[in-house]
Amino acid sequence: MDHRSEARDFLTTRRARLTPERAGLPLYGGARVRPWFSSFVTA
Repeated sequence: MDHRSEARDFLTTRRARLTPERAGLPLYGGARVRPWFSSFVTA
């Protein structure tokens, strides 16, 4: 296994275990929408 594959596998497994809560980030409900976009869509 080369270094690139090892790094990819390592980062993939770490990312799979990481959640926003574990990282100490607040949870927000819903998707992020740009204010100008939402007004455009609803108009």
